[in-house]
Order: sequence, then C-alpha cells, then structure tokens
Amino acid sequence: LRTLGVALSNVKAVIPDLLAHENMSLEIDGNGSGPLQEFLGYVAATPVLDWIGHFTEESHASGNARLGLKLRMPLSHLHETKVTGSLQLLNNDLTLFPELPPLQAALGKIEFHEHGFNLNGVGASFLGAPLSVSGGTARDGATVVRLDGTLSADGMRRTAPMAPLRRLAEKLSGEARYTGAIVVREGRRTIAVDSSLSGLGLELPAPLNK
Repeated sequence: LRTLGVALSNVKAVIPDLLAHENMSLEIDGNGSGPLQEFLGYVAATPVLDWIGHFTEESHASGNARLGLKLRMPLSHLHETKVTGSLQLLNNDLTLFPELPPLQAALGKIEFHEHGFNLNGVGASFLGAPLSVSGGTARDGATVVRLDGTLSADGMRRTAPMAPLRRLAEKLSGEARYTGAIVVREGRRTIAVDSSLSGLGLELPAPLNK
C-alpha cells in the first residue's frame, strides 16, 4: 500500500463505538517507510505543510526515514479531525534552505499534529561539527527552531560545500560554541546566530589577528 510515493504498513482502521451515533469516530493508525525526500513531497501535498508554517517547503533530503501516523476523525464533524504523527530521522542529510549548508547524519524525531510540530532529540553534523536542533511551533503560530552547536575550523575546511566558506575556513583555527534561531513568521524567515568566538583563531593582517 502506497500513498503519494510513501509505502504504508500495519494500517488499522477502527470505529471504537458503533452505538455512538452523533459522536461516532473513525480511528486510523499506520506506519510508513521510505526515502525522506518522498516524505517531504507528502508533506507538501497535504495540510501538514500549513501546520508547520511551510518550514520544509524548500527543503531537500537524502536517505530513508520512518513515519508513524494516527488520525481520529469524528464522522459527523470531519473538520474536527485530530492528527498526531512522528517522523524518525535515520542518519539523513537534510538541506533546510538553499542558503544554508546541509545537516549531515541527522537523527531524532519530528513530531507533528494539526496545530504544529515539535523537534524531539534532533542532532546532526553541521559544517563538520555537532549541532543540536530544538523548537517547533510557538504559541503565536510562528515557527521557532533553536540551534546549539560548535563551529570548527577543521570541520569547515573538510565539509563546507561553498567556496567562500572554504576560503574563510583557511583563515580560522580552533573552534567556538554558538547558539542561534531560525524564525518563520507570516511567511518571513529570519536567521540569527550568536557566539563569543572564544577559542576560535582568525588570521588577519596585524593588528587584527585574533
């Protein structure tokens, strides 16, 4: 069984109470597995894209992932359908936006429901160093994804996909911690990063060396 390119398994549909009449509901549980890029296509073709603020609209991915999905559909009030699901990352490479280098070997869960999503234990390698990713849908409906990672000069030299980053890495040494946030609000995306740069050396003409 497949839907929008995603292979489904262990699908179960149940009406818990056949005598409920007005409150009768259909409950559907199922699992899916397949390439993460196909799951992104599934998200783009369903209401899930709106629930997550179009956060993955420009994303691209490689590798496989697993999906768990549960729907509760009141048959006389389908607009009140409840959805819960989780997408398990399995060492995937994921490019969130064209202007960002990819996350590599990503692990963790993306949990979602009809009001938004949450990142649970998501970690990856970013520019050759560890990165922890958290957050999801905020109370005001905005998408807020928080970053906590390390900037490594050696990691950048080894993995930076863009020539300007590789040239910058040649002038760096050591490593430094950083935090950041990606915020999507009313269709507008902002990316902010903060770091003391403590532990990172920068080769510049004197007296600007760090």
